[in-house]
Parts: sequence; C-alpha cells; structure tokens
Amino acid sequence: MSFLMKSCKADHHLKKADSIRIGTLGYFRKHPDPEVGDDLEAALSTRVEIRSPSVFPSQVLTAILPQGIDFGDNAKILRRPHQMYLNHYHINKVVRGQVHIERYDCRYVTEGSDALIFCMTLVKDQASDPRLGYSSSWKMRRSSAERFGKKLLAELNGKFRDEPVYFLGEDHEENGVDPNAVSFTLHHAPVKYRARNVHLVDPSLTELRKLGHLLKNSDMVKTLNYVDQDEYRFCFRLLHKDTLVKLRSDLEHVDINASFFRRYTL
Repeated sequence: MSFLMKSCKADHHLKKADSIRIGTLGYFRKHPDPEVGDDLEAALSTRVEIRSPSVFPSQVLTAILPQGIDFGDNAKILRRPHQMYLNHYHINKVVRGQVHIERYDCRYVTEGSDALIFCMTLVKDQASDPRLGYSSSWKMRRSSAERFGKKLLAELNGKFRDEPVYFLGEDHEENGVDPNAVSFTLHHAPVKYRARNVHLVDPSLTELRKLGHLLKNSDMVKTLNYVDQDEYRFCFRLLHKDTLVKLRSDLEHVDINASFFRRYTL
C-alpha cells in the first residue's frame, strides 16, 4: 500500500487548519525556499532532430505540431501556448495513416500553463517523516487521490462561479472570456522528472509520444535535481472548450475550506 503525504507547519495540519491552499505555478516560481520553489518551474526545452527518412503513424503529427495536442484519455484536443522554433521541416504526404518524414529539426520550449497546483509526496510507509524541513505532516491513502482531487475540483469550480473576477481579473470581459463557458479540469499523477534541456536525434515512436505528453502536461514535469521529492501533483487547469484560459497575472493561490477534506486524513 502507498500513501500521499503533505508536509506542513504544525498549524497547517489538515485536522487543524481552516483552509487548503492551492498555488499557481507563478507562486512556486517565486517561493523563497529552494526546496519548495523553482524559478524555472515547468520551463523545459526539447529539440527533435530527425536526420534520416522515417515513417510514423499520422497521429504523431497531432503530438508534435502546435495546432493540436491530444489531452487525456478522451482524445480531446488541448490547445496550450508553447513556443516552437522550427529549423527544418520536410514532411511528405500522409499515406494510409502513415506520415513519411524526410527531415525534421525543431526545438520546443514549454513554460507550463496558469495551472493551480496542490503538491504531495508519494510514500510507502504511513510512518514516514515530514520532508522539506517541515515539522508536521498529514497523510491519506493513495487510493483516495481520485475522490480527494474531485472534491477539490468541485470546490474550486464553485469558488470560480461565485467569484470569477478573483481568478480572471477585472478586464476578463474585455479579453473575451465568458465565465459561464469555462471551468477547471483535474489531472493528477506522480510528477515526472527529466533534464531541463533534451536533444532527441532520430527519436522512436515511443519518444515522440512522450514528447506529446510533455507538451500537454509540462506542468506535471520537474527537473532531475528534484527527483528525490517523489512528488504527487494535483493540477487544475481552467479551460474554455479545448483552450487553456489565462488566469490573472498576480494570482498566487486559492484557499479552499479544509473541513470538507478532513475525512481523508489517516
């Protein structure tokens, strides 16, 4: 059996605290504690270089081209801002579901999204000590993660419906955002760790699929110097249909009533 642990100050223990705090990626980029914060959180660079003529399933194009990135298990297209620096692009026609790539050289730069993040630690022992220099912690069974995350999602969407300006800013109508047409979605999983900069030469189909996963989930990836944190992350993204909606630039965190979640603690 495995558990999820939240390391915290004693007065922030879920059984005592008034609220659960969910932070933005911007909050973690500015956090002064290097064990908690990373000024380049979710900033990753991947160069893909196909030097030899290759054949891949046509679905690869939706994974590596910015027009549409497959998101989640429902084959929905998630459009997220990321930069694509194209050096060379030579792709022949798609024939019988196969795409023939003569040569391809491109660098992808991701910075994550305006996601709201709740971080925990994946541990095997219920008696595990707190991490990150904290004096206290609370734990729940990993099997409770889905219910816990969905409850957080429901409360977050309720808070958004009650006070959309808090999330979007006063000028959201001028920016064309209708609060009634957007909502938060949930993605939760163990964080993946990789180098900040990666160069793929003549990548395999598996490597290209991993790149597609990275492009749509860069806010679920951290660099290798954090690998010992064993982080499990709940990621909440604000979507309008298939497009990520930008949160207000100075939003750092959202506080959710903790009383709804005490039943999950062990």
